Amino acid sequence: MKHLILLSLALGTLGIGCKGEVAIGADEPGALAPMNSPAPTQTPEPQTNPTPLPEQPETPEQPENTAPLRVEPPELSPEDATFYMRSLVQMLVGRPLESAEVNALQAQGSEAIRPMLEAWTKEPGFARSARYLMAQKLKASGERDGVDFEAPGRLVEYVVNSGLPFSTIITADYCIAADGTQTTCDSGAPYNAGVLTTRAFLAGNAGRFNLGRATRLMKVFACRAYPMESDLQPYLEKEVLIPMFRASTAEEQTVEEAKDAFGNGSACYSCHGQFGAHAQFFVKFDQTGLWRAEATGLQDPEGELGRSFGGLMTSHMDDESAAAFEGSKMFGQDVPDIRGAAQVLSESDVFVPCMARNVIEYTFGMTDTAAGKIARDMLEQVAWRATKGQTQDPTWADIVVETFVEPRVIQVVLSSQGDVQ
Repeated sequence: MKHLILLSLALGTLGIGCKGEVAIGADEPGALAPMNSPAPTQTPEPQTNPTPLPEQPETPEQPENTAPLRVEPPELSPEDATFYMRSLVQMLVGRPLESAEVNALQAQGSEAIRPMLEAWTKEPGFARSARYLMAQKLKASGERDGVDFEAPGRLVEYVVNSGLPFSTIITADYCIAADGTQTTCDSGAPYNAGVLTTRAFLAGNAGRFNLGRATRLMKVFACRAYPMESDLQPYLEKEVLIPMFRASTAEEQTVEEAKDAFGNGSACYSCHGQFGAHAQFFVKFDQTGLWRAEATGLQDPEGELGRSFGGLMTSHMDDESAAAFEGSKMFGQDVPDIRGAAQVLSESDVFVPCMARNVIEYTFGMTDTAAGKIARDMLEQVAWRATKGQTQDPTWADIVVETFVEPRVIQVVLSSQGDVQ
C-alpha cells in the first residue's frame, strides 16, 4: 500500500507546469457541475472555433507525424528492471512475478520489459484486470434492485479477450450475457452502445437533469470535467436552453432555485452550455436505466427540480420538441442518440489518451486529482504509438504495452524505489 501511495504522488507530478492540465471533476456524479471557471459573458458562436473560456486549455494539438511509432524502455540495471515489473504485474495480470520472469529480467534488464508485457496480454488475468479497472471507473459490480451491474465488466473482458479494438466497449451493438454469449443490452433501447446502454451504467449514474450520466461519460472516456475546452465541445447557444441554464451572471439569473445557490448559482451557463449537449443523450432513459419512448424531457411541475415525469429526468432544452429528442451534439458533431455520440467519442483525439491515463491511475492506485496532473503530451505520445500513427483502432493490449514502455513512466516509478525499499 505504501508503494502505491508513493507512486501515486510521484506520477501525479508528471504534468505539473505543463499547459493543458485538467483535473477530473467532482466525484459525486449526481451533483450538478462544479463551478471552476468564470462564465463567458456572451453567447459563443458554437461552430466558429470560439475562444476557450478563461483558464481553460486549448484542445491538445496532434503529435507531429515525425514522432516515433515505437519506443523501447531506457537502459536499466537488472535490479531496476525487476523492480519496475514487480510494480506492474499484480494489477495487470493478478499474480506475482514468476521465477522465470525474474531470471529473464536479471539476465536481460530492460530488454525483457516489452516482450514480457506483450506476453502478459495473452494471459486470462489481463482481461480480468481490464474488467476490474472499468468496474471501478464505472462503479458497476454485483447486482442490486434487479439490475445486473456486472454487465459492463463482462463486455470489457470479452472485448479484451477477443483482441477487439478497445473502443468496442462503447460502440458494440451487443452486450455479453452471463454465459458469455452476445445478447441485446438490457436498457430496452432500440439500439446498443456497449456499456453505455447497460442498466448498470444508466441506473448507477441516474440523477437530475441527467448530469450524473453525462459526468461519468466524460470522466471515464474523455478524461474531461465541465467546463472543458470549448474547441473540443462547443457551447450550445443560450437561447436553446431552459432559462436557468442561460445565466452567466447574477443579473442574468431569473430562476429562484438558482439564485438560492442551486448548483452553480448564478453562473450556470459556464458548465451547462456544454453539459446540456451530453445530458440530452440520456433524456429517454429513466432512473432504473430503461429506455422510454414516451419521454418528454419536460419538468414535472410537482416534482423536484431536474426531474421529469415517471422517473425520467428533465432536459436542458427549452423547446418541447427538442426536449423530447435524444439527438444532440458530441464534440460539435450532430448525432441522433448515445450510439452516435459513442462513435464520435471513440474516434476523437481524447479517447485513447484517456484510456492510457486510466490504466496508469488504476495500476498505481492514484486519485482522480493526481491522475489529472499526468502530462497530456506524454499520454498523446502513448496514443500515437498505440494507434500506429492514427492508422489503427488500438486494442487494450496495444494501449497497455505502449503505456508501460514509456520512459517517463518508468523513470517516475524507479524514482520511488528508495522510499519503498
